[in-house]
Amino acid sequence: MSIRSEFRTELPVPRPNPLRWQSMARRAQTAIAAAAALLCAAAGFLPQHFRAGRVLEWKLRDAHVLLTPPRAPENILIVSIDESATEAFPEPLLFWHNYYARAIERLAAAGARVTALDMVFAIPVESYAPGLDARLAAAIAQAEPAMSVLLGTAPLARQKEQERAVPANLLAASLGRLVDVALIPDEDDFIRRVELEPPGQPPALALAAADIFARGRLPRPAGPMEIRHAGPAGTVARIPLNELLAADDQRLRSLAHEKIVLIGADLPFDRHATPYYAFRPGHPANTAGVEIHASAIATLLDGNWRSEAPAWVRLLAQFLAAFGAVLLAWRFRGRRLVIFLLLWTFASAAAGHAAARSGWWLSQTGLTLGLAGGAIAGLIAARRLLREAVHAYAGAEVARAAAESGSLAPEARLVRATVLFTDARGFSSWGENRSPAEIAAGLSSYLGALAEIAARHGGTVNKLSGDGMLVLFLEDGGPGHAARAIAAAREMLAAPGELRTSAGIHTGELILGVVSAGGKLEYTALGDAVNIAARLEQLNRETGTQILISEAARAEAGLTARPVGCFLVKGRRAPVDACTLEER
Repeated sequence: MSIRSEFRTELPVPRPNPLRWQSMARRAQTAIAAAAALLCAAAGFLPQHFRAGRVLEWKLRDAHVLLTPPRAPENILIVSIDESATEAFPEPLLFWHNYYARAIERLAAAGARVTALDMVFAIPVESYAPGLDARLAAAIAQAEPAMSVLLGTAPLARQKEQERAVPANLLAASLGRLVDVALIPDEDDFIRRVELEPPGQPPALALAAADIFARGRLPRPAGPMEIRHAGPAGTVARIPLNELLAADDQRLRSLAHEKIVLIGADLPFDRHATPYYAFRPGHPANTAGVEIHASAIATLLDGNWRSEAPAWVRLLAQFLAAFGAVLLAWRFRGRRLVIFLLLWTFASAAAGHAAARSGWWLSQTGLTLGLAGGAIAGLIAARRLLREAVHAYAGAEVARAAAESGSLAPEARLVRATVLFTDARGFSSWGENRSPAEIAAGLSSYLGALAEIAARHGGTVNKLSGDGMLVLFLEDGGPGHAARAIAAAREMLAAPGELRTSAGIHTGELILGVVSAGGKLEYTALGDAVNIAARLEQLNRETGTQILISEAARAEAGLTARPVGCFLVKGRRAPVDACTLEER
């Protein structure tokens, strides 16, 4: 009986171009990397919808703030109410109106442009200390118009103004000099932003002071403004209130002339956490509210407030961070991957810092998630590609071992299996008048068809040798390994095509393991069972058959077959009984 197989030759066999396929593979890899990076970049927008994500974003931005060198504004002076002032003046702070009035008078004489009191006069003190309310109001009135005096207020104090009117507040309101001094913390209680024009409220102290100083030519951001803090606590120039009142005119003029002067407390009750907050000895880690107002004024005057970068800019930055991480994870391994990922992380952070210095905030959590997600996606994809490559070149067993143990050399083991050897008869004559490209393409098609048949029956292609194939049907791969091997061989022999397939099948024990030579690894089957199957395939030429099966394989499969004879196999003393499924 003749069983033939044929390639369909109605269409010409394509000639593969290695460079073209390599280019296509690279384009496909780039497209996959881009898709993964885009997904990671889009995921970078998710944290902003959760409190934990927003807090993390602020903390990461604080790191960029800390990397910015402190810079004290030259046109702002703080008159601090600190421990030395409270020691110098024994009265309770509620009755310091006379000291404030004297400071306003001296600052006006020294040529200060604007003086702002970062404090709230919530109640009149006339009934407790007659004349103090009038003294402060008179000092404010006399300072105008040479020096504008801003007086602080807060929402709670404004609610009680009609019940307990304070003369200084009424005067400041009539002059348009009443300002909001409230500091609104973020969700983590850090002060980073200021509401310049609260709805239905007086303008913020920073906006009013800067606008007067700039003579009304002050650009301002829309909505809340992020404060560029001058530095840690103590950065802005200051003088205690008691020293100001005791200073001579020349020194006072050198300190306050043509400047904005802020009078406020630097005491525990009015200190707040800023990006420069840290647990450290010495100077308080928290920053006085009056110094935060000073930084806000400097931010407005310099016009260097930071704004959120447009969404498309943030998406692009996050995409580039993720895309670079994906490519690095595909390209490198081990220590080199760690080094290059660290360098890429540093480059991404540097880009984010440069953008922050120029006034644009990129999403720090977005960059971080994009980079981390890109690295993970790249590693996953690279591992899958590596496994597929190992599977293609070394077989499923090596690929499985590499995935489970991380080793390309699984431990050798003794197994029982049925071995199927195939060979393409007439291959030499078939390829006489064909080009090398046609031969390679045709042989790939032929062997591919046999491999598909083997896979359907649970077999694993262990080795390709020219136009021959070694297929293993392992006992631990499922029941009936010999019957499955014989069924696969039958289907192979019956497949249509020009090349005739011959096969040899034997069941026995063999060794599966990796052998190496010259740096090359090969996962192969060794032992008597392999040699017998190979010899049976070769004997088909002598017996005029297409398939020979050893008695061991036939018995294992439980089939009836026609005996062909008893044969000696090279390297084996005992003869091998062979049979075939073909009729005479």
